[in-house]
Amino acid sequence: MEQLYKSFNDGDVMQGIFLDFSKAFDTINHKILVDKLPFYNFSSDACVLIKSYLSNRKQFVKINDHISSLREVKIGVPQGSVLGPILFLIYINDLINSAPMFNYILFADDTNIFSNDPQLLKENLKNIEKWCLANKLILNYTKTFQVTFKSPNKKITNLDDYELELGNQKLEIKPCTKFLGIQLDSNIIFKTHILDVCRKLNYILFLMRRIRPSYLDIPSMINIYCTFFYPHLFYGVERYGHAANLIVI
Repeated sequence: MEQLYKSFNDGDVMQGIFLDFSKAFDTINHKILVDKLPFYNFSSDACVLIKSYLSNRKQFVKINDHISSLREVKIGVPQGSVLGPILFLIYINDLINSAPMFNYILFADDTNIFSNDPQLLKENLKNIEKWCLANKLILNYTKTFQVTFKSPNKKITNLDDYELELGNQKLEIKPCTKFLGIQLDSNIIFKTHILDVCRKLNYILFLMRRIRPSYLDIPSMINIYCTFFYPHLFYGVERYGHAANLIVI
């Protein structure tokens, strides 16, 4: 948000590229991951421990009473584990070196690139593809898209300047994206997010009205409010709480 607001104040257009990796956690190459660890000051013993953690894992498929033979899992990090997201972040952390002129936000398998220089973005976006190929990660081009963030008063005279290609196909330009639970629209007015929150809260209020008279006392209703209503209302409110008034029907 700080990057976007600074871009707005400078009168620039900020392009956000939201990358989608196919089966991200399941395609991590063990050898490449272990080879990267020493560059982050992992000791030799720690590298051996992590290699052991990843090695000799087995999997099978069960359908009704039929069970397949055991097969060794040679790629991927265990999902649902504490180490899984950390190992994935270590694996993709040097992505930023492939095109250091961009701004990056890496959060588990959500990888996002930001730049306010459209020409620089066009010239160097291919480096991201090359990095993915070298690290055996597959970009899902159909789910990778961009959002062009700009002030509502900013006019774009030439849309071709902001068209980007990955995998020899044009990236879809979307007006809005969900980013860590917040709906970010291209003008950062939060109308989409506020309407989405209102729909959720209206539904919760409807359920609370239906169950209150006959089934629950006041303390139980307060617990339901704090559990289901309050989190939706206040999550991210420090970002969208300053938005202009909206007429919600």
